[in-house]
Amino acid sequence: MVYGKFLAVPTYKMFYGLIKKKWFSKLQGKILNVPEEMFERYYKDSLNITKESLVNITLSNGNYILKNTIKNTKAKVLIIVGEKELKIMKKSAEELHNTISNSHLYIVKKMGHGELSLVNYEEYVSLIRNFFVKRM
Repeated sequence: MVYGKFLAVPTYKMFYGLIKKKWFSKLQGKILNVPEEMFERYYKDSLNITKESLVNITLSNGNYILKNTIKNTKAKVLIIVGEKELKIMKKSAEELHNTISNSHLYIVKKMGHGELSLVNYEEYVSLIRNFFVKRM
């Protein structure tokens, strides 16, 4: 993926030191919907991530190509994406759903990335339990 190699990686390398700053982590945490009571753990984890790991995560996410054999899965698959997610995330969720014949796509209204599982975790757990107990 061109974006991953030519824009995101140099940007992450250049601003890597900022993730060690508490004020920047607070800003990131807010963007990522990290609840206030989970912030200290999030910040501690941020302090432990290496520049190499951050770059590798970025490249892995940006360059991943879905294998065509995924369409053969017999597993129950629940794909969850927030309505306020980036367009690329929603497109990826739809591609997964269209590829996996028995999958269920759940679009979380009025929520962004990770918001359901982090902020509304009881609803998230209920959704998962209902999915595995009965087909949605």
